[in-house]
Amino acid sequence: MGLFGFGKSNEEKASHLHHKGVNLSKKEKFEEAFECFNEAISIDSTNPDFWTWKSFALKKLGRHEEAEQCVAKVKEIEERE
Repeated sequence: MGLFGFGKSNEEKASHLHHKGVNLSKKEKFEEAFECFNEAISIDSTNPDFWTWKSFALKKLGRHEEAEQCVAKVKEIEERE
């Protein structure tokens, strides 16, 4: 693991951001978690777990319409698999 993430693959970076977001969610830091999930999705938009957790954070932030859009994205990804 490189300093500040240098040398990591995109998959590793996305996974790290996802796990960081999950941990922030557990601490009820949903705005920060949302940002982590967004970054993970910007690296890999095909991972349904990233979208599911983004939806969870959005629901906790009261942004229900956006959360539902994430749920729809999960369904779209899963239909392609």
